[in-house]
Amino acid sequence: MKMKIKICKENSKELQAALDEAKRSSSGGMLGPWNLQTVALMAEKALDAKRMPKRHRTGAKYVFGVAGPKAKDDRYPRRCMTVWVVRGVGGVWYLTNVSVTDRWPRDPGIQHLELTERQLSMARVQEKLHA
Repeated sequence: MKMKIKICKENSKELQAALDEAKRSSSGGMLGPWNLQTVALMAEKALDAKRMPKRHRTGAKYVFGVAGPKAKDDRYPRRCMTVWVVRGVGGVWYLTNVSVTDRWPRDPGIQHLELTERQLSMARVQEKLHA
């Protein structure tokens, strides 16, 4: 489900509605608006780890998927949420997509940072400078 909702307390009802839409087909691994703020912080920390200057972070995407069941003897997958957030101007993060996928037991979930071509080249330069 595609959208663009600013992740902030003021938009918690809109965020909750978007997540509820996906929850209908989910059996576990739910997220709430408060979790999205944590995902945005995780995304910002991932950009910090790449030493990306704040003025060049606009357009970076972060994908977060809830991990599968932890029980070793659980034989069946669980329907879990995956969210995509995109960084806007001034450090604002937007929820742009929510989906539900099957996660098998002990599946670690997804935490993936996607950079633009320009950001990738800048990250490579930063790696060389600080290696």
